[in-house]
Amino acid sequence: MVLALSLVSGFPHRETIVAMAFGVVILSILIQGLTAGPLLRLLRLARRGTKRMAYERARGALLSARAALLALEALPPDGSATPESLAALREQYAEQIRRGEQEVGALLVQTAELREDEEIALHRHLLVVEKEAASDLYRQGVIGSEALAALLSEINTRLLSLEERHRGAKRKESAH
Repeated sequence: MVLALSLVSGFPHRETIVAMAFGVVILSILIQGLTAGPLLRLLRLARRGTKRMAYERARGALLSARAALLALEALPPDGSATPESLAALREQYAEQIRRGEQEVGALLVQTAELREDEEIALHRHLLVVEKEAASDLYRQGVIGSEALAALLSEINTRLLSLEERHRGAKRKESAH
């Protein structure tokens, strides 16, 4: 388009060249814009994530309510809030947590992929906890450096195996 516009005004058929270049640009934008989303979904590079979004929102609300309840429980008993107010807030957050747990549970029952992703994330977290515990044992002098290296190697192998299984399941899922 820029090259067409840079032609001098006396150039033969300049207006036709500019109009054709403009048409090609517009058609390219329209065709690419209309086909990019479906193509990405077909290739499983992008998905319609309405269930995932609903799950993440529900899980975020649940975790936020739990954090608020923990903060409420950690308030010092200095009399800044009446026991009745504290009890009412506790009940309100407890109810919010109950509803959030039900919503998250329902979404996990409906969608196998979300359930699998949550299990893998939990397993990954537990493996990281194992690594931290092994390092703590080494720092405390309970185990030596060779035992630490062996433990970390075994945990890392399990972590890599988990990631490989997860990637393999995603590839198999996208092939269907």
